[in-house]
Amino acid sequence: MKICYFIFTLFVSSLLFSESVNEQLINDNPAEISLMDTRDLDPKLKLFLDKYYQKNYSDDEYIKTVKSMQLVGAYTVNGGGIGNIKIIKKRPNKYKSYIKKNNDSEQIIIYDGASLKSGRTTNSDPTIQWQPLDIYASENLWIHYEQIFDSLLLNPKDPKKEISLGIPFMEDGQVIQPVKIILKNDIKMTYFVPIRNNLTKKILVEFNERDHSAYRSYTIHLANYESINGMMFPKKISTQLSGDHIVDIEISDIQFNLGISDFFFKAIPF
Repeated sequence: MKICYFIFTLFVSSLLFSESVNEQLINDNPAEISLMDTRDLDPKLKLFLDKYYQKNYSDDEYIKTVKSMQLVGAYTVNGGGIGNIKIIKKRPNKYKSYIKKNNDSEQIIIYDGASLKSGRTTNSDPTIQWQPLDIYASENLWIHYEQIFDSLLLNPKDPKKEISLGIPFMEDGQVIQPVKIILKNDIKMTYFVPIRNNLTKKILVEFNERDHSAYRSYTIHLANYESINGMMFPKKISTQLSGDHIVDIEISDIQFNLGISDFFFKAIPF
């Protein structure tokens, strides 16, 4: 079920930002830093981001106070109901997911900021045997994106990434503005944002260049947005991992700052 936890990489990714950005906020004076500072940017990029921020975030100071988040929902694979999923994330880059399947087994994935591990438990055998996962294997590349805690469209002046506008195009009767973000670890994410409502419609995640032998990509589709604590969240996430393999997530609950300790992300038997 690696496919199932691969999915949320993109939902949370559409909301969060990386450890390096978080460190920058800590090292600088937070009173002088805005995650939505567009001064001195290219005029077209500035105009787009100002409208995007106005629609998606009402208070950048609140975003800085969010230390952890929990998401709960149901998921299907190729239209078939599989079970429920819970995602817990903590700044700067800790992650844990529970995938409760309809057959009463549960898959648990943990990333403690350094290593990725997976374990499985059932009602008859609650003990978990943890197995390390190679974060550079193609099926586990999702964790590189899952480390992101705020939208990559925030903090546009971060020197560790490049952000630029693509050429607008028509799709389904809407003008779509592509926005490309390139990170220094060779991960590229292109947000596709309808000009009409400034809510991200889909995200293309790419690893390496297209002509590279290790090129990998997947697409995330976002819909059913809802305002939660002044931030717009997609409640439906559909991830196309390949041409005919699609995972749909329906988010039913989102909570912030539940007081989760770092110990929660340790892979221990229980």
